[in-house]
Amino acid sequence: MPGLGVHTDRIIIILYDKAIAYLNQAIRELDADNLPAAGANVKNAQDIVMELNSSLDLVGGSNVATNLHRVYNFVSKHLTKANTEHNPQMLREAIALLEDLNLSWKTAIG
Repeated sequence: MPGLGVHTDRIIIILYDKAIAYLNQAIRELDADNLPAAGANVKNAQDIVMELNSSLDLVGGSNVATNLHRVYNFVSKHLTKANTEHNPQMLREAIALLEDLNLSWKTAIG
């Protein structure tokens, strides 16, 4: 997947950063017992994950695309459950996965 182009690579990193920021804000909102704001932040992060997922080339793509598809689906389901249960630990788990992917992407593109 890396090597799609400087602009595309940069956009993907920005999307990861933004999703992580939304989830960190969701945790802060949960801590403040502001459930509507927490839910909105989780939804924003989930929208980003779904957009990343929909951009994968699963037909002509590599095993990387297939594996990312699985991870994105897992994260999306995890975020739905975390949002429903108002569970900050589940949000932290999603953040950890996204941070790992983001670091891998940054490393791969140099």
